[in-house]
Amino acid sequence: GGSTTAWTYSMGYIKALWKCAMEEVKDNMINIRDFGAVGDGITLDTAAVQKALDCCKKMAGPLLYQGKTYKIGTIQIYSNTELYLESGAVLKQK
Repeated sequence: GGSTTAWTYSMGYIKALWKCAMEEVKDNMINIRDFGAVGDGITLDTAAVQKALDCCKKMAGPLLYQGKTYKIGTIQIYSNTELYLESGAVLKQK
């Protein structure tokens, strides 16, 4: 039979690892606002979101900022692209 090893980590250690991993992911993301996204829930941000997705087909996806509401229509997300929504970010149907 195989052996089982129990691992014990403090919550502080786990949170530190998670924060480090998220910072690394963010370093590879595109700022959606660089493509003209406003995120006010009124302005139609479809074109800006799609431009960002088109630009990063082979990278991590655009980052939609925390607490922003992006009003969009239909967008195409490619197979090698991920769209990240931070806590509080909303995609609102036009």
